[in-house]
Amino acid sequence: MLQHKTLIQNFSYLSALQIFNILIPLVTYPYLIRVLGKETYGLVVYAQVIVTYLQILVDWGFDTSATKEVSVHRDDKVKLSEIYSSVFILKGLLFLLTLGLLGLLMRFIPEAEEHASLFWLSMWFCLYNVLFPVWFFQGLEKMKYITILTLVGRGLFLALIFILIKSPGDYLMVPLINGLGAVVTGTIAVYVVLFREKVKFRMPSWKTLYRYFHDSADFFISNVSIKVFVSSNKFIIGTFLGLTELAYYDLADKIVSLFRTVPQDIVRNTIYPLVARTRNLEIVRKTTVVMGIYALLAVAFVNALAPQIVWLLGGESMMPCVDIVRLYSVIILTNHLSNYYVTVGLWSFGYIRVFRNLMMVSSALYLLVYGLFWLMGSINLYTITLTPVLIDIYLVVYIFVFWNRVKSGKSRAVPQNA
Repeated sequence: MLQHKTLIQNFSYLSALQIFNILIPLVTYPYLIRVLGKETYGLVVYAQVIVTYLQILVDWGFDTSATKEVSVHRDDKVKLSEIYSSVFILKGLLFLLTLGLLGLLMRFIPEAEEHASLFWLSMWFCLYNVLFPVWFFQGLEKMKYITILTLVGRGLFLALIFILIKSPGDYLMVPLINGLGAVVTGTIAVYVVLFREKVKFRMPSWKTLYRYFHDSADFFISNVSIKVFVSSNKFIIGTFLGLTELAYYDLADKIVSLFRTVPQDIVRNTIYPLVARTRNLEIVRKTTVVMGIYALLAVAFVNALAPQIVWLLGGESMMPCVDIVRLYSVIILTNHLSNYYVTVGLWSFGYIRVFRNLMMVSSALYLLVYGLFWLMGSINLYTITLTPVLIDIYLVVYIFVFWNRVKSGKSRAVPQNA
């Protein structure tokens, strides 16, 4: 009974958070696209994409591995102190490394050399990853902390956007405002962990640090592979097609994410600690059925109202992306059919290398499909949008075959941390 109560509470907190996250883009996007213009807005998005790649290095898979560790040892304050201290220190060191890497990357990206301040200020993504321990609160199944603190940061961002950004020349204020929100919420989060949750910061041994670093390596490799076919579209569009086209794709991605990423994150983050602790795959099965039905309805809704949604958010100048929205909407269904079995299922049952290898193969297929389109001279906004949809279809087929083989005893895969 207590388990169900916790599940409902966490779902409620995450739902409230995601509803607020839905309202933020609905309010700020129309304003930013009109004030900054498509070209400048596309430049801001491009800088965020580059920094997002560096964020993978800072995370190093801890947001998955450490969540499970916290979930398992939630009642052991000494162990929680070790986990928190180790991950915080490792992420801090990795953040320093990313600063050096960004300086190196900027030598090879024309836009970065010309707009260096924009790229440096966009590093708030990485700083936020260090300070705000989503993985810790998620492992404790105390989603209220994530919700309340994120609302503080996002609320600050929303207010300052309208106060400080008045012309295209104010584009640097976008990452600067985000950075302010990251520092404020991150600092409060550290306070909550140390003083409300009574976790003590202790300097771990090098051996302990290495163990946590090593245990998350497979997740890091997986995350790199995931990012190849999640964020590379924006990088490729911004680099080879142009910043205006990137603005079109970014709007399509935002619209689809409202129906794909938002509910998916709520549900996945709610059930993952529970499945990791109980190892009950039936929860994953039921979740997939329910969310699959939701996804079908969402795809139909997006396709029917795409013109109205695009006009409402971006105005007449963004109407060329209506067909992109409709094409990309298919991924809402494929993602909900595969995601819970791929992430929650494989992570919770210890199939870490299966997950890693699946992501690596998917990334290779992603690049292969792009190569085929390039050879055919068909690289455009539509083929770039279609590619991740095709890879997601492959994931759906693979993961259902895999779990059927596990259930029948025919799979040779061995859990690494059962």
